[in-house]
Parts: sequence; structure tokens; C-alpha cells
Amino acid sequence: MQNILVSSLDSTSDISHIDQMCEIIRYVHIENKKVEIKEPFLGLFQLTGKKAVDITEDILKVIERDGLDITMCRGQKCDSASILARVHSGVQARICHLNTKALFGSCTNHYLNLCGVNTFETVPLCVILFWDLRKFVRVFLMFYAQMDYPSDKC
Repeated sequence: MQNILVSSLDSTSDISHIDQMCEIIRYVHIENKKVEIKEPFLGLFQLTGKKAVDITEDILKVIERDGLDITMCRGQKCDSASILARVHSGVQARICHLNTKALFGSCTNHYLNLCGVNTFETVPLCVILFWDLRKFVRVFLMFYAQMDYPSDKC
């Protein structure tokens, strides 16, 4: 792996209301003069707290656990949640303090998702389609919650 260009992080709570963060990195892979941009999903990890200092520590532990070096990071992406994006005391500011080359950019996927959701809610056929899809997902999640899976495998 060459330089990590962007570390993309997003948090949400799961069905059991445990806050988890999704870890995705984007990097440049060069082999035999062939240049590829890779963007693997590295997994989910549980957050130990909701404060910027706690989330930053969790992120740094996971980056180290994955054998990555925060000093190789050249960018950070996250949604515009204030705990993450706050300029002076948010997670992005704390990571920039450790590595000034890890520039922050808001995640355009979140904005695109919000735009799509709001647009689709105004088209009657889309409202019906997404209502049915939500019901399907809800039933699937209820079924999944009843299954006895080891938490380290999910």
C-alpha cells in the first residue's frame, strides 16, 4: 500500500443502539507502472464514547490496529456532524493536530443522499417504492436481530 489518501469515517447506531463507526480508506496502489485507486471497506468498530476526544482515540486505535500510519494520511472525510467537523475541537481538528497533511473535506455522499431522499419523497411512485423498501428492511432487521450471531462476526 502506498500513501493513504483519504480516511472516510461515518458513525451510526445499530439495531441494538450501539454506536459504531464505518472505516473506509482510499489509497493509490502502484504495481508494474500501473496506477490504481483502491477504496476498501475495512469494517465497523464500536465507539467507546460520544465526545470528540473519545472518538479520536477510537479512530487512532483502529488505524494502528490495522497496521496503518496516521502520518501517511492525506485527507479525512466525514459528514458535517459538529462533533466530527468542528474546526477547533472536533475529531477532524484533533487529527489535523497530529498530522497537518490530513486535510478535511466534507463527505459529498451524505449531501447527495439527503438530496435524493428529499427529491424521492416528492414523487408519488418513489414514495410507494421506498415505503415498501423500508418495510422490507425493517422485517429483515427484526429477523436478523433474532438470530444468534457472535458479535465479532457481524
